[in-house]
Amino acid sequence: MKISFESVFESIMGKIAKWWHAFISVLRRLFFRIGHSESTTRIMNCLCRANEIVIELDLVNEVQYKISLDEFGAIVRNCNALTFCTDLIESVHPEDRDEVVKYCSEEYLKSLVEEVGKAYYECRIKQDEQYCWYAFMLASMPAEIGNEGKLVVFGRNIDETKRREHEYESMLRDALVAAQSANDAKSSFMSRMSHEIRTPLNAILGYHTLARKVIGSDDEKVLDCLDKSERSAKHLLSIINDVLDISSIESGKLKVASEPFALKNMIFELSDMFSGQAAQKGIDFDIILSDVVNEQLVGDVLHLKQVLINLLSNAMKFTPEGKSVRLFVNQLAQRNEKVYFRFIVRDTGIGMKPEFMDRLFEPFSQQDTAISRKYGGSGLGLSITRNLVNMMNGAITVKSHEGVGTTFVVELPFGIDSSIISTASEDYTNIRALIIDDDYDAREYLASMFESFGITCELCKDSPEAMEKLQAQTDEDKPFSICLIDWRLPTTDGLTASVPLRKLLGEDVPIFLITAHDRYELESEAKKLGFKRVLTKPLFASTIKSILTESFGEDTRTIAVERPCENYQGRKVLIAEDNEFNMEIATELLKSMELEVDCAVNGQEALDMFTSSEVGTYSLIFMDIQMPVMDGYDATRRIRNSGHPQAISIPIIAMTANAFAEDITSSLAAGMNYHVSKPIDVKMLHQAVREYMPE
Repeated sequence: MKISFESVFESIMGKIAKWWHAFISVLRRLFFRIGHSESTTRIMNCLCRANEIVIELDLVNEVQYKISLDEFGAIVRNCNALTFCTDLIESVHPEDRDEVVKYCSEEYLKSLVEEVGKAYYECRIKQDEQYCWYAFMLASMPAEIGNEGKLVVFGRNIDETKRREHEYESMLRDALVAAQSANDAKSSFMSRMSHEIRTPLNAILGYHTLARKVIGSDDEKVLDCLDKSERSAKHLLSIINDVLDISSIESGKLKVASEPFALKNMIFELSDMFSGQAAQKGIDFDIILSDVVNEQLVGDVLHLKQVLINLLSNAMKFTPEGKSVRLFVNQLAQRNEKVYFRFIVRDTGIGMKPEFMDRLFEPFSQQDTAISRKYGGSGLGLSITRNLVNMMNGAITVKSHEGVGTTFVVELPFGIDSSIISTASEDYTNIRALIIDDDYDAREYLASMFESFGITCELCKDSPEAMEKLQAQTDEDKPFSICLIDWRLPTTDGLTASVPLRKLLGEDVPIFLITAHDRYELESEAKKLGFKRVLTKPLFASTIKSILTESFGEDTRTIAVERPCENYQGRKVLIAEDNEFNMEIATELLKSMELEVDCAVNGQEALDMFTSSEVGTYSLIFMDIQMPVMDGYDATRRIRNSGHPQAISIPIIAMTANAFAEDITSSLAAGMNYHVSKPIDVKMLHQAVREYMPE
């Protein structure tokens, strides 16, 4: 009988496999059934702590071995695989039951055993009256080691994992909604901005076309076209500024400054900016002060001004002819080395609907389509305003009634500029002042300020009342030493009223004209009529102090007296500007002020022209920032370090399209004195020249 090597080898290996299976089976039984065994206890503890279940099942016989969680013991009894699956299904959540039934069917389990396969499913199982998530894996035992018909079930409590998954899914859904919302907002923004930008741009181009057609034949029509084109250009600029501001805020690039500033100067700039606009529209506009003691503050004046400009612009926009806009500036209590101010912008305009108030400060919010079409605007101004107020650690509130008007209240903290020390006042107790103003609050406020200096006041609402009081004076009455007349009076103007008043007051009594409008337009006529000076409302305590000192005695003042209009004839300025159109505009504007102008096309050329000039050649330098060869920052630093006799003293004014707060800060850090943003505002240019032109 021939026996092959292969058959002998198979026989031997088969016996070895059987012996090995028997040996392993004995070890298994010992390992799992000796409960006090240290090894068994360790493994049981590890598996229980890991929320694991391990069960060996047989399709026919009862459960052989199990390691399970205590709370899962109700399901894992001595049973075969089919009984186990039936018991398991009864505990499964109804929503998960169909899938579990599929995996636990006799047909599926047999196919799993035959194919030596694996199955994985997750379901919720009831425990202690609540459902917990479990993950199960069924795996058939390899037939070649004698495990025919046997399955191993691995189970794990995944309730915490599912909870985290749910949180992640919720976060992803929220992120998706936010992304979709942002995308919708972007699309809406692009659509709205396209319309908002094209509308004034079309007007500018259209009016220029009309003006060209009638040049030489209808000058009045040309001026009308230019006026409307200018208004459209300013509207376009405001939209662009709003977009840049909201972008800067959202990107976190906008920073809050903390620098000394004069509250008085900022208020005067607002007065100059809005008084003319109010007069053109027929709106009564006033700025009213209350309890303002500290005028020299420390804070972010640029963003403060932007907040008030936004609120006043809205008030002007939504207030019709014949109504009023008021800005109240109230100093509040001092807390923690900070002085608090309340700024109130109140109008008697169209007001707002209650349902709009909840979304008032959201970007692109406007009351309704009809109002949006009528009044225009990007819908960004109030969103920017609230962000700026929050950045300055302030608060903003609003009250509005449709058809009645709107009131915005902004409260902000500021530091006090301790570097400014006021000198003691002289004795003014023998002085008697005559104040003529038809506004009750204005004349009462003026009286309170004069009385704080010990001055007696006589208040009149118009010139006839003042004339009566002057004519009724006797020799025993203390004569008037000073007179203040409002320009706008009910029956006449202050200029006309001064003529008969002067005769009764006497030639030596100083008379001051007070106005909420552009004082520079009135100064020439006021000077002819003998007025001491024209004063711009609102009047601060420092202004009262300055006119008292000017009229009754010399004193060291902390704030300079307002300068009258200057004659700049013979003065020369240097402009550094690389854009020929901007150069031409700036040159013509400065020449209209009777200034001589030299031009440089880059910073290097400006530096060379200044350093080679004789002392006194230039009174001012206007410096663009972005220029070829050498930029404005570098040119300014080199001028300051040039050793020229005027290197430190000559005023350098930035004139640039870089209009962010950080740009202004960079200009000042480079050695510039002031910042005029492009496109050039004529009033701002005049103000810069008046303020920085050496005497």
